[in-house]
Amino acid sequence: MFFLTKVDNTTSTTTAPATTVSPTTTPSSPASTATGSTSTAASTATTSSTTSTTPPSTTVVVEVTAPLRFSIMQTFIASLADTNSSVFQNFASGVTDQVNKVYKKKYTTFLRSRVRKFSRGSIVADMDLVFRNTSPSATDIVNTMKDAIANSEVIMPIDVNSIISSNNPPSSAPALRTSLSSLLALALATVLVVLTQWLH
Repeated sequence: MFFLTKVDNTTSTTTAPATTVSPTTTPSSPASTATGSTSTAASTATTSSTTSTTPPSTTVVVEVTAPLRFSIMQTFIASLADTNSSVFQNFASGVTDQVNKVYKKKYTTFLRSRVRKFSRGSIVADMDLVFRNTSPSATDIVNTMKDAIANSEVIMPIDVNSIISSNNPPSSAPALRTSLSSLLALALATVLVVLTQWLH
């Protein structure tokens, strides 16, 4: 049975206390922090560096040419006089091959040789020897070839006495002076004879 109790003529009602639920707020990151991080990254990415480049050093090589002439004891043919002919080019190739071996062995400054021409006198070869920066003396050039021939390092039949360099030409000046002196003496003698005959 349900009973209603009266207290001082007042009806008592019990009310449960109200509970207030406060909402939970999650703090957000300040916008300024994100902006600051972005700015820092951007400034780091755009950092530039300056690189200095040193130009490479240049070495100047001066080619010095020295002449060489010798006589090859073989029969000269007309085709050797034509520098454009295959006969000239083939023969010149064989000559330069042997000359190059001789001078490369002796001189570290030697670069190459070339044939300027062939002429009569058996076969006279006029050549240029090309050296780096400086060349040996004419005497050394001649003696180097003579030594190579003596040691059988050259198979060409070269007349040893014909080897010259233009810096060390064969001595022909005394003979020329002698010839001029003889002509002058003969002329004077002729004049004297004519004057003697005229006076008498």
